[in-house]
Amino acid sequence: MNRHEIEDLIRQDLASKLNPHRGRAREAFDHMVLEPMNKRVGQDQANAYRIRNAILIGLLMIVCVLIGMWIPRLFPDPVPEQTDPIHQPDAMVESVTIPEHPERTSLLHMVDTGPARTDSGAPARRIREERLDRYQWIDPQTGGTFTYIEPSVRERIVEAHQQ
Repeated sequence: MNRHEIEDLIRQDLASKLNPHRGRAREAFDHMVLEPMNKRVGQDQANAYRIRNAILIGLLMIVCVLIGMWIPRLFPDPVPEQTDPIHQPDAMVESVTIPEHPERTSLLHMVDTGPARTDSGAPARRIREERLDRYQWIDPQTGGTFTYIEPSVRERIVEAHQQ
């Protein structure tokens, strides 16, 4: 038996017990039983609608992920053929010589950041050194350059000399 059949049996049983006042009692009973039942059915339908929508959205998300994974496999990017000189015996490999001593350029900026004290308690000044070293190699055969820039910051305490 489902819920509706059970409610019909209960309604008929109560209606037969309240038979002397069947008109008003039946109206009140139907109003009390049928109206909440209609609300419950509406809520059940709304819940079923929400569940169905959640399932559909989940399935659509899964389909989108699968499409995103399979599209690149269906249409791969064309890859140009690369020649590997190591595995080709007839190919000639050039050797590139890098100079042992690259050109070095340094920029130094010193900033006095205020008074300080040495470990012995003597007056001193706090100095921050900001350095930028640039190393540059130039290939004499092709004229190509390789540049490496190394920034550094160092703080040091310099003892103040009294005059």
